[in-house]
Amino acid sequence: VGRALFAPELRSAAVSVLHNDFTLRWAALLTPVTALVYLCGISVGALVWAGYLLWPPRRVSRRRGPVAMLVLAMACLVTVGPLAARLAEDRAEAIRTESPADEIGFTCGEWAQRPPGRPAQTLIVTGLTCRRVTTFTGYHELTTGETASSLSPVNVETLDGRRISGQIVAAQYGDVLAVAATDRIDNRATEVLGLRLDDAAQLWRFSCPPSRTLALRFAGAPGGDDQAAGRLTLKGEQASVIVDCGQGAVRLDPRTGRTR
Repeated sequence: VGRALFAPELRSAAVSVLHNDFTLRWAALLTPVTALVYLCGISVGALVWAGYLLWPPRRVSRRRGPVAMLVLAMACLVTVGPLAARLAEDRAEAIRTESPADEIGFTCGEWAQRPPGRPAQTLIVTGLTCRRVTTFTGYHELTTGETASSLSPVNVETLDGRRISGQIVAAQYGDVLAVAATDRIDNRATEVLGLRLDDAAQLWRFSCPPSRTLALRFAGAPGGDDQAAGRLTLKGEQASVIVDCGQGAVRLDPRTGRTR
């Protein structure tokens, strides 16, 4: 009753995440506003019951209890009802438009973009071997798949031999994520993947020959340079992923994987 009267948007939001991963399946139900909505529902029930007892007047001989119940229920609805409705609407809007990354535990990495006027598009890597890739629009799960190689932990060096920090090595270029991957026991990087944030589709792949490891550098990443993370742009460079398997550097277009 409380959800139907005071939080209809939250009910719709709950339906939209019904088939999500278990963590987000309860995103619209297990929230602080839930207690307020349920309290409003109980108050509506108490109000109806008190009205039933008080009308017609001959139904009960002692009216003090039903009158007190009626007053308390009305006071609760007047004070708590508007607050519950506003908080429920805010939560429903967050489920429709925001990224769920902060609510998913034990992730290997997450990236989001927020196109103007559209819900956030989020790509999240999870799993014991960090191969599972899931995409969301708002909190609604769109696709889930697995990569052939592990995305974390990955040991990568830049072209000049410096170790890139972090368990996962990636750079976001608009709606494409360029990410290093490994299929080795020692976690040395062996390939780079281009994944689309909208649906986790693998747009391109660059792999080193067997027994060779990969060094790389991200140039022109929109997030800015960070040499410790492998993002470094030299003067005049375009957005590129520069890779080297020990046979000479190759410059790749981060959106298509084609050589430049």
